[in-house]
Amino acid sequence: MWKRFMLWHLVLTLLFAPLPFLLERYHLSTEQPVEEEIAARKASTLIPLVTDAHSGQQRVLVYRDRRGVFHLILVRFPQRPTSSPPETRSLDTIIQRQARRYRIDPALVKAMILAESHFDPYAVSSKGAQGLMQLMPQTARLLGVADPWDPEQNISGGVRYLRSLLDRFQGDLTLALAAYNAGPAAVETWQGVPPFPETQAYVRRVKAFYQREQQTRKGNGYANTTGGYRDG
Repeated sequence: MWKRFMLWHLVLTLLFAPLPFLLERYHLSTEQPVEEEIAARKASTLIPLVTDAHSGQQRVLVYRDRRGVFHLILVRFPQRPTSSPPETRSLDTIIQRQARRYRIDPALVKAMILAESHFDPYAVSSKGAQGLMQLMPQTARLLGVADPWDPEQNISGGVRYLRSLLDRFQGDLTLALAAYNAGPAAVETWQGVPPFPETQAYVRRVKAFYQREQQTRKGNGYANTTGGYRDG
């Protein structure tokens, strides 16, 4: 009975208390290590608990670290824009430019965007990931993405992050994709693709989309590039 009372007390406090009080009372963290955060989000260990009733722009999440300890995290993100999404031709131009900048095959970038957001620049996941390449707010900030709803910035940040993962895993595409989904720490811990159903399905889905996009580009007369990575 006491545990039930304490749970309801926590829920009601989160619903109606002002954010400064929450931060002080429950030691909510607004800054989490990127790798920990991505690993938790993609392994379904970030659980949406409540959206702040005052602004609708904060979300309290329950975070479970690798030791099994639960934490409360406050994640801030902007409102979903109401403007019309950019045209496909405009996105193609951005993809080509950012892929060339970070030495990534444009077909791979398109495959990832399709898997992550289905080309919706205003996509928001239930766990707070934003935009075309589904960047978490903390990740976006570290990547220099000031506006995650801006396709150019979002794609630039996502492709830059993918490039860093490819370099980290010696060009192994399978491991880089798994790390994008589950976090590089998880890939290193498991010494391969982690045994998370979501991550394994994500890798298969992106690689299938990638192969299809490569065939389309080849049929249109474009040369396929590997970007200095291999299919592990």
